Amino acid sequence: MYLSTIRPREIKDQKVAKLRKQIQELNIKRKTPERLLNNAKKDLFRLYAERDSLKGEKERLKMEKAAKETWWLYIYSFLPGKAAEFTQMSRRQESAISTMAGIQRTKERDIDLKTKYVRTLEERIRSISSGEDKNKTEIRKVEEDYREKMLQQEQEIKLTELRKKSEQAFYARPSTQTHFREEYSHFQGTSAWDF
Repeated sequence: MYLSTIRPREIKDQKVAKLRKQIQELNIKRKTPERLLNNAKKDLFRLYAERDSLKGEKERLKMEKAAKETWWLYIYSFLPGKAAEFTQMSRRQESAISTMAGIQRTKERDIDLKTKYVRTLEERIRSISSGEDKNKTEIRKVEEDYREKMLQQEQEIKLTELRKKSEQAFYARPSTQTHFREEYSHFQGTSAWDF
């Protein structure tokens, strides 16, 4: 029994060691995307905050422009020399608003790109985790197969021992032929026709 369990145990240990090494490699491989994912999420939150800040700034500029462009200022702009000043002020405000809108669109694009990057990293992490889970399942299967083989081998050994014992018991009990010979040995040399 001892010799027959060495080989399956070695095979099991080799398979399990190989699978555990693969799990360890996948775990190391997963750390980089996890770190990148963590940084990408931080960047994403920063981009959201910047975008919201730009929205607020754009709204403030619009309100400021609306406050300055009252009908009273419009009438005031018809005074000599004031029309050019009013037009320049209006253009500066519109330029600032359009600049804010452009920056905001750029932030939106950056957010979209970063969101796609986050999804890609999450998918890569899921894929690696799936590989780890597959290897862990394979380890459980290998160990279960080994246990089943050992139980089967143990049962075969017990069955063999039981057969040997039954054979020994069968051959150890007195034979009916020898018992018959001993009892009727005084009739030896005579035939059944002599009676």
